[in-house]
Amino acid sequence: MKKSSLKRRRNISILVLALVFTCLFSSISYASGAGSAAKSGTYCQVAGAFSQSSSNSSKISGLASVKNLYAGKVYTTLSVRMYDTKGKLQDSKYYSRVLSSKGQLQTDLIQTNRSYKVKATGSVYRGPSVSSGQLESVTITIN
Repeated sequence: MKKSSLKRRRNISILVLALVFTCLFSSISYASGAGSAAKSGTYCQVAGAFSQSSSNSSKISGLASVKNLYAGKVYTTLSVRMYDTKGKLQDSKYYSRVLSSKGQLQTDLIQTNRSYKVKATGSVYRGPSVSSGQLESVTITIN
């Protein structure tokens, strides 16, 4: 009875150690951008928010931001097209930045008439190659 109890405890402790090692290894590989995280291409988040300017009621200030979630530099581009209420293209802007490896939040200020529809598309690339990137986009409509 004692031997089977000790054997069972030893087997359970081996299983627990194996589980801890597996979880530790998977969390390290996920944080470094390796393994399944790299294959899925989820490297960055693109977000957008717009609010009315207090100084000039006819203008709206827009913020388009890209945040680096992983180590290493991430090359980003952001193109913004502004449409009127009929859907006609009025203006187009293009931004290009390199994010630092510390995961800082980068922002671009976009100003447009509040009757426009703003489409912000961010192309996020990990590394210098375009083919190794992940495309993210966000669309904001201004009333």
